[in-house]
Amino acid sequence: MAFKNYHFIPAGPGAWWLDAPQPFVLSGPNGLIARHVLADRERAASPWLLMPQDLLRMAGSPHPETRWIVFEQAENEELRISRLERVAGISSAQTELLLTLSPFSVVRAGPALFVKQPPDGRSWSEELALDGGAQAPSGTWCWRTRALNIGATVIGSGA
Repeated sequence: MAFKNYHFIPAGPGAWWLDAPQPFVLSGPNGLIARHVLADRERAASPWLLMPQDLLRMAGSPHPETRWIVFEQAENEELRISRLERVAGISSAQTELLLTLSPFSVVRAGPALFVKQPPDGRSWSEELALDGGAQAPSGTWCWRTRALNIGATVIGSGA
């Protein structure tokens, strides 16, 4: 499993070419989430939201409007990708995150990926945590699974 950012090129309705992948580091003491939290610990202690363009700008991308942040994973030797839509978080002794992602079908893999968005426009959310936070800046900022919480988050389409 890895995050990367890709240059995207529209290829018709609901289809894109993705090329020029670059690693994208959210975790770790020098990762983008640690940098965001530690830049203003008081602000990070209240709920916050980062959009992909915010993260790309923080990473120094010269043209964030032409890039997607993509989560890649292999499932039965098949590449699965999801585009990062937003990261909601709050930070104290650890940093709790809710990542919202949209899955895409990989139609063709190679030097460039040809992807299509499912017609239902679905998305999914993943609740994770980092073991560093506003109150624990010296943490390793490594991914941790979250303990089972009772509750739910509903994210609408905004339409």
